[in-house]
Amino acid sequence: MSSLFQKHTYALPLPVPFDTPGVQRVRSDVRSEYGPITGTVSLHASTLIALMTCYTAFEKGLDAGIAIGRKGDTILVERTASDSTIEVVSYNPETGDLRAGVFATAESAPTVYSLKKTGGRSGVSILMAVLANELWIKPDEERNSELAMQMQTLRTDLEDVPPDETAYSVRGVKICENIYRRIAMDPVAEHSILVVIPNSHNVPPMAPLSLRQGVYKPDTVLVGEFRVLKNNAVKKSNITNEDLPGMFAFSEREFSPSEQTLIPSIAPWYVVPEEVISVCQHAKATTKSSIPMRNFMMRGSAGVGKTEGARAMAAAFNLPYLSLTCSANTEIFDLLGQHLPDDGKEGSNEGEGISVHKPELPTLQDIQMNPASAYNKLTGIYDEDVSEADVYDKLLVVLAATARKEAQESGTQGQRFKYVETPLVRAMKYGYLIEVQERATRL
Repeated sequence: MSSLFQKHTYALPLPVPFDTPGVQRVRSDVRSEYGPITGTVSLHASTLIALMTCYTAFEKGLDAGIAIGRKGDTILVERTASDSTIEVVSYNPETGDLRAGVFATAESAPTVYSLKKTGGRSGVSILMAVLANELWIKPDEERNSELAMQMQTLRTDLEDVPPDETAYSVRGVKICENIYRRIAMDPVAEHSILVVIPNSHNVPPMAPLSLRQGVYKPDTVLVGEFRVLKNNAVKKSNITNEDLPGMFAFSEREFSPSEQTLIPSIAPWYVVPEEVISVCQHAKATTKSSIPMRNFMMRGSAGVGKTEGARAMAAAFNLPYLSLTCSANTEIFDLLGQHLPDDGKEGSNEGEGISVHKPELPTLQDIQMNPASAYNKLTGIYDEDVSEADVYDKLLVVLAATARKEAQESGTQGQRFKYVETPLVRAMKYGYLIEVQERATRL
């Protein structure tokens, strides 16, 4: 069962005109052509709220507190929820790809759009995107015949005086069952509706950086007026990304060719934020003071642009950029470095069934970031299930085997060691810019 049709979403209050006592909520005499022959079917509150909201906006031209638009094949929906938050949905009916966020205000950062029973959303905004596509955006010849016919009949029923509560019940049940069954279908089935929602019931988020870059800004507005997707933009400085590189350089320092490759370039799409300029100005202004400002903290959820901001600062300072990601497994040697056997030359060791590819030993950061690739460097075997601990154990075995071989070749039992610098040590030693990243931990 899709997260959109959890039990509690059937118990929500029904919208007008399905909210009168005479409208039968559960029926056994009516069903969709896509449902089973026997059993009962129910009015689904979230589907009907989405349906009547779209009907009011598309066909009556009334302000329904929503905005619907398109960007290419993607359908975009904004809806003011009952708690005054703004729900924003991006839905691609061709692929089923879904992105969503909940905004306290039009200018705030989004929070997770969850469909969980406790503390979750009703799914109305997602169903609005689905129904808008099925009944108002698709060309007539591509619309599902049963759904289109039931909607056309409902339009007529809504004009009846006095209202026919039985007709409302029949049309509502068939429309709800049609949408439910087609979303639940095998994705390759002819009449299926693709809506991809993770098992966690949390809809993939709309990254703040993507919002700022206008990734979700509609090309065409069909109904209403967008607030979040129109206004959620970065505070732009007066400095362009073409002017920024080297603007706040501390000196005319020259770098080697290898160091120059570490100096970031600014992507054409990047909008230089005021915060980046403010940090650069403070660092530059205090350079000749007794306490120059060199350490800055950037705080924000994933995707807001912290790393892009750090890279932009490195470009502005004309400095090589390095990064170090910390985690619960970070050890002191990850920060300060350590002494390891000096492999010295390229070669391989077939002893103990281990193939050693020198000097392609993984760094400690390689092991932390991608254990499978680090293990492949050591053994020539790519194993997705390998852990950091497995790689460390294999590294010790490989180093020991290498040491034994070199001792045999040199005729001595001695072993040369070398100090391996970490990105932090390199940055402090050579005056680079380093971003020390702290992984977010959610309990």
